[in-house]
Amino acid sequence: MICDVEVRSLVFGAAHPGEVPPPVTFVFETEIITVRELIARSVEAQLYCLQANQKRAEDILGRQYLSREEIEALAQEGAVRVPGNSRPAPDLDTEIRKACHGFTHNRFFIQVNGLQAESLDDEILLTPHTQVMFIRLMPLIGG
Repeated sequence: MICDVEVRSLVFGAAHPGEVPPPVTFVFETEIITVRELIARSVEAQLYCLQANQKRAEDILGRQYLSREEIEALAQEGAVRVPGNSRPAPDLDTEIRKACHGFTHNRFFIQVNGLQAESLDDEILLTPHTQVMFIRLMPLIGG
């Protein structure tokens, strides 16, 4: 059976919505997966979503706010382009390792259909109605 799985994140204590990873949906072609596989696919989908949105925002805002002088200077170089992002893209394998480490060290927990996953090797039965929530508690400032 093929199942679409939506993963939502909830961060208690986040200062603003930008600190919460976007909800992501992906397809599994098997009925049973491990928590480790769920984390890996979630991180991959979240990175893709964030990188796509960041690139789009940079492109839109970069063009939107170029001054006349910047446009003329770029035209002198042969093309009007938005300056590139100098930050390297996150490494997927590193981010998956960090997420798995965070899970095993109780930095966040995962609920699947309201039940808390205990270990990376826990198996999850996927159905068309599977609900997944990554939950993180952020420490309060000063406490």
